[in-house]
Amino acid sequence: LVKSSDLVNVTRKDGSGRQLLKRNLVLVDDTNTGVNAAVWGERAQEDMPLAKAVPECPVVALKGVKVSDYDGRSLSVSSATHIEIDPDIPRAETLRQWFASDGNTVAARMISISTVGGAGSEQASKPTGTNVQVESMSELNKMIEEKNTGASVAEYVEVKAKVAFIKRENSYYPKCPEESCNSKVISNGANEWRCDRCDKTYPNKSNRYVLQASLQDDSGTTWVTVFGDQAQILMGKVTADEIEKLQETDLDKFDAAFQATQDKWFRFVLRLKTDEYQEQTRTKAIVVRIEPSETHDQGDDEANNTKSGAAGGL
Repeated sequence: LVKSSDLVNVTRKDGSGRQLLKRNLVLVDDTNTGVNAAVWGERAQEDMPLAKAVPECPVVALKGVKVSDYDGRSLSVSSATHIEIDPDIPRAETLRQWFASDGNTVAARMISISTVGGAGSEQASKPTGTNVQVESMSELNKMIEEKNTGASVAEYVEVKAKVAFIKRENSYYPKCPEESCNSKVISNGANEWRCDRCDKTYPNKSNRYVLQASLQDDSGTTWVTVFGDQAQILMGKVTADEIEKLQETDLDKFDAAFQATQDKWFRFVLRLKTDEYQEQTRTKAIVVRIEPSETHDQGDDEANNTKSGAAGGL
């Protein structure tokens, strides 16, 4: 979900004269194709989840949308449409990685004729966010603080840092054994696992990493959350299923697995996601992609020290 029009009132064509609220959204995927989706009624209002999520450029899953030939090809979201924002499924993770690396900089080919906001199709479909290169942890922490206050801050950022520490506690969760489902399963106490999303009970489960990692450079530290495949990069060849066994049988090897990438440098693409919790705004840094970094140069630290010194003298 990359763009939204203003909220408008549309007069029904049934002769009743009644008006409906309408908002047009632009949806894109990793084929660089975009489509307009009209949202009707209460769901189009500013305070509804779909409208509020637009600045975050989230992945959305829609079930029960109406496909129309109006304006070329378009979608219509009604009260009967099932909407899930940022679903925890492999396809959503693929789209997040695509958007963070390429999708936020490439204009989509629109299959809808009219455009959101009246701009040209290329301009209208271009996502609002771009990856911002962050030079240090102190700069990243400042961006997070600003986002907590409601300031307009880039959604996706790139930063080079080393892994200072990975928490051992709650480093994985029991997930559905279906490859296409990452939902947490619950044990019923009889060696069976219940997945509410799939509405099934299974004789076994698998595990999925959800790591809390501290990233560090010479200017400071930042905690980030790392899921699934990206977490596996930090844990090397040790899978989440294997880490559970080590936790039960060999605590030395269990601890060593978390230290395998400690003090190693990577380039991280992060998503700064804001949530409301107990009437407070909190911004989490979620890892979208991890890439090996070139050998860290002492000059990087010297450059950061120079910046910090200059800032302190102002």
